[in-house]
Amino acid sequence: MNSSLTAFQLALGGGAWGLERPTVEPNDLLVLRIPDLGEVDNTLLEAVLSAEAAVSAAPNDTELIAALDHAVCDLYGLDRDEEVVASDGVQRARSLLFEGRGERMTLVKRPSSEDLTAYAGEVVRTVNAYLRARGKRHLEAVIYPRHIAVGNAVDGTPGVDAVRFSMVAGAPADAPCVHRGSDAEMNRLSALFRGQVSSEVPPYLNERRQLRIYDDNTLFILKPSEVRYWTRTTGLNDGDAILADHWIKGLHAAVA
Repeated sequence: MNSSLTAFQLALGGGAWGLERPTVEPNDLLVLRIPDLGEVDNTLLEAVLSAEAAVSAAPNDTELIAALDHAVCDLYGLDRDEEVVASDGVQRARSLLFEGRGERMTLVKRPSSEDLTAYAGEVVRTVNAYLRARGKRHLEAVIYPRHIAVGNAVDGTPGVDAVRFSMVAGAPADAPCVHRGSDAEMNRLSALFRGQVSSEVPPYLNERRQLRIYDDNTLFILKPSEVRYWTRTTGLNDGDAILADHWIKGLHAAVA
């Protein structure tokens, strides 16, 4: 009951279309999907009980909370991607249920380096899962420490952040490889985005869209500098979009 998976079900699956209030009623609890505890492996059940006890003793320990979430997802038989979707869904649902400025700001603030790294890792992991079968090449990512374009507080428009992905020879490693970019590369990319060099890339970015710019074995993804566009779940979606672009088949120079 204290895991993010339960919160995910209540926030997005409670009642017919999810809860519309920050309270939980008895009828909401009755619609929770729970495994048949008489049929599951005792080892999985014991792991949940142990993780729950640890969180009860230290309710503010984020690592213990994450361990509880993982144990519950194992109990439900969810795969890793489903666990990511549930975890991100809870964070997004908070701004819908608790309609305060503080909750909304958690989604529109600028993504941190950790956010960008987590996002890029999911993109890389998704594409490399496809490339792993042949084991001849893999995807790596580069994040940047500052904006590609600065936002305008007066107009209420965010800045723009970018992540670069490159196809590299060799089989994929078990963990995604994410590097930090240099200022020199940032300056070059900023010039490209602002239309200061020869390019077919539009010198603007709609607030609710992204740009995917392909160039030989390199891909740049540009998005507004807001956390909601750089979550792990959007990383899963963008990984699928890259595969759908048929980049792996050699169709380059596409702008989405």
